[in-house]
Amino acid sequence: MKPNKPVRIQQNIKAELLAFFNNNKKELLILSGIYLLIAILLKYFYPYTDLTSDTGGYINWASGGFKHGGPRPLGYSYVLYFLQQFANNTTIIFIVQYLLHCIAVLFFTYTILHIGNITNRYIRYSFLLMSVAYLPAIYMTNMIMSDSLFTSLTILLFTLSVWLYYKKNIYLIIPIVALMFFIISIRYIGLVYPAFVIPVCLFFFRKKFTGVILSGILLLTIYGYVEKVKSGTEKDQGVRQFSAFGGWQLANNALHVVPHLDIDNPLIETNDYNLLGIDTMIRLTYDRNPNLYPHKDTVTYLFIWDKTSPLNMYLEYYALHNRSKKYYKMWNEVGALYADYGSELVKTYPGKFFRYYLLNNAKNMVRPNIGFFKSFSDSTYFVNRLWFGWKGDMDIQPRKDILRPALLITPFVYTFYWIIFAAAAVYLGLAIGKKKMAQPQVVLTVLMVGFVLLYSAASIYAAPVNLRFLLPIRMMMLGTVFIALQHYTSKKPVTHS
Repeated sequence: MKPNKPVRIQQNIKAELLAFFNNNKKELLILSGIYLLIAILLKYFYPYTDLTSDTGGYINWASGGFKHGGPRPLGYSYVLYFLQQFANNTTIIFIVQYLLHCIAVLFFTYTILHIGNITNRYIRYSFLLMSVAYLPAIYMTNMIMSDSLFTSLTILLFTLSVWLYYKKNIYLIIPIVALMFFIISIRYIGLVYPAFVIPVCLFFFRKKFTGVILSGILLLTIYGYVEKVKSGTEKDQGVRQFSAFGGWQLANNALHVVPHLDIDNPLIETNDYNLLGIDTMIRLTYDRNPNLYPHKDTVTYLFIWDKTSPLNMYLEYYALHNRSKKYYKMWNEVGALYADYGSELVKTYPGKFFRYYLLNNAKNMVRPNIGFFKSFSDSTYFVNRLWFGWKGDMDIQPRKDILRPALLITPFVYTFYWIIFAAAAVYLGLAIGKKKMAQPQVVLTVLMVGFVLLYSAASIYAAPVNLRFLLPIRMMMLGTVFIALQHYTSKKPVTHS
């Protein structure tokens, strides 16, 4: 006689979610009311969205025919263009970004409460309160920047991946693939997310072939998008590559080693004429502008944007010898050269790159720079006025900048988040090692800690970190902490049937 098989978890995700939310109607109504009140106050005190120079960049590419080969992915520009067809104002942008933020946060929070089996009501309400008090992300919903959408979509992607593990439902790969496609089109750091989703597919499906198929679908989708961008850049700029800005960024990061090298001799060994030209420009201009290079314990992104940086000076030199070419064709060509030069510099001096860039940037993860949150924009910029039909020097200042005091102390708060996250991860790791946790809590812990570490490592390598780059992982960090609190206060873990 065969033993009874374990009772399978009901596969109807919709029915289970509806039942769960029906049991929390009062709580959800209260949270919805709080979010509505926050939205009303935010819109009253900030009648216009906050703008930056990046805002003008997104609008430029939206109004210029969506040509490939610019400094930023086109995804957010498409969003701005799409929303303008409904209303040519900043309010609709805020509403869409704010609603998506609320949906993503609540979906994540209730998923952790449900699958993580957080039953202690004090821990539950504390988690709900901390989820709502997501001030930088709330403020970002009222900025015309891609980070708000990127953060919300990242949280949704992570949460759907949790449900993919929990339910083993292959149809969930459809929204996951769609989200992945959209996320990468908004910020290219999303290209690391398959390193999270694919292991979920491979390890949590009993039929390994199913996991392989789902992973293959995901990779093919991403490959198709990358090839589409390369083809579009070749068509629009005459250079076949995925992201010239990535080359500029890599060179910027690699140049952190220059103050610690002998600039009297070539910094890399190469026979490439163009790379030797870049190397010569860097060495010749170093003594003329040493203040451009950061302190040994800090990082900078000024090599990309400062007009006196060797990267921009070489671009000018390149332009003098290629006057017949259009600006963005040259910008892309030089970006490809910078990718090669930056790679050579990193490979030649890996220890110095680790010490003066990676290690310093890791410190930024723990205590990030305030970045765009430091002050409200004091200008509408010409391109923004044209896009929204504003006349003259229209005053877009807030009635009262009520969130700024809280935003300015947020870097210190994130240091606290990292401390309690690390403590929770160590505690849960020990509990997992002693086999004192229920499987759903074990998997949630592995997924949340794994995602935070993956995203952090990619961010540290990619670019100097500031506060807005940490918004996508804040919920996972807190989720880990509250799972640890629930486990600590529980007499014994409660398993799911």
